[in-house]
Amino acid sequence: MIPRKPREVRLKALYELASADTDDCSLWDGPLSSGGYPNLSRDRMGVNLGGHVLVCIKYHGPKPLGSHALHSCDHRACVNPRHLRWDTHAANMRDVAIRERSRSTVLTAEQVLRIREYHAVGFSQSELATRYGVSKQTIWRIVHRETWRHI
Repeated sequence: MIPRKPREVRLKALYELASADTDDCSLWDGPLSSGGYPNLSRDRMGVNLGGHVLVCIKYHGPKPLGSHALHSCDHRACVNPRHLRWDTHAANMRDVAIRERSRSTVLTAEQVLRIREYHAVGFSQSELATRYGVSKQTIWRIVHRETWRHI
């Protein structure tokens, strides 16, 4: 098992990645939650804080009551503050409807085929999950044809 880097080192790496002057996604290549979000910190109460939440706090201020850190880019592993904002669950559901996406349709058929090709030539499921902004479990299901069987 590879030892985890100390929290301070991971936070420094997160904030360095988030500070990149780019409009492109800044994808976290560290540990991800089962939902595909950057997972690197626990607060003082032992609650997991996603990297996207930490970046939102740093760049957009404290979390307003009832709000969530939302991505405008649909890449859960993205920590670019230009792609993050505080908003409500209802706003997130509106975004889902507008962009015609849901948890089960984040990927296109073309991306699914590429994931299978990349996995066949040696890319790890973790690498693919990070690259496509989904969880490792999603990649496993694609590779083992539990999902997207029709292609």
